[in-house]
Amino acid sequence: MEPDSRILVRATNWVGDAVMSLPALAAVRARFPRAHIAVLARPWVEGLYRHQPFADEIIPYQPAPGWQGVKDRLAPHESFYYLELLRRIGWLDRLPEEPLVRLAGIDAAPRRLIGVSPGAAFGSAKRWLPERFAETAALLAAPLHASVAIFGSVQERDLCEQVGTALAARGVDVHNHAGETTLEQFISLAASCMLFLTNDSGAMHIASALGVPTVAVFGATNHVTTGPTGPSARVVRHDVDCSPCLLRECPIDHRCMTAVSTSQVAAAAHELLLQMNVK
Repeated sequence: MEPDSRILVRATNWVGDAVMSLPALAAVRARFPRAHIAVLARPWVEGLYRHQPFADEIIPYQPAPGWQGVKDRLAPHESFYYLELLRRIGWLDRLPEEPLVRLAGIDAAPRRLIGVSPGAAFGSAKRWLPERFAETAALLAAPLHASVAIFGSVQERDLCEQVGTALAARGVDVHNHAGETTLEQFISLAASCMLFLTNDSGAMHIASALGVPTVAVFGATNHVTTGPTGPSARVVRHDVDCSPCLLRECPIDHRCMTAVSTSQVAAAAHELLLQMNVK
């Protein structure tokens, strides 16, 4: 391929998948440092690529109704799926030994702020109990002298308000940002958090990729293939026979999530903050 070639990358549709594709896109730039790389992306994920050094151009698009993408899985971590595509066409010599996804070009001053993302667009099976998010954030906010920022989509506004109301009742300074931010604004706010509590969601992947200490509660999905990457992340889960089921809604008693306690998540957060030397 000539140095002045133009490369079009078709971005994935979900925020979490888009984050996990970042190492592959960085590898394309490393392979073709002088090429013009354009990223074709849905409107709700295009902001993710805006400040990344591999993208020369962002092309937003909205396909016709009814279009369905092709979905596949490659163990152990989904970020390797995108890298393997490059390896098979000869654009990458070998896969990295460990998955590590990082967002570049984001500058934010750390604040005494705990981020909480209690939703998950895929479905309620991925959601830990909102009252436990509130309990955990309250337990952590006091000793850290931190405020709490709650994040979610406009559809998750009521869910996030439930968490916010419970936190306010405990005397915690809290703001519900659900439905108030663009993706780029959320990335900037998440980058300023000293800690992020979340389900398996796009918000989880972004916080983890920013290097923010991230504690994620997993149940219905596979923490090995789609979990957060790097030393700044922890997964809390309870091993049950039916997990991971990969279902949107739990058909029984949601035992994978109800078995995860507030104390477990708080303990994981304390351990992570100690490791990261966050005081």
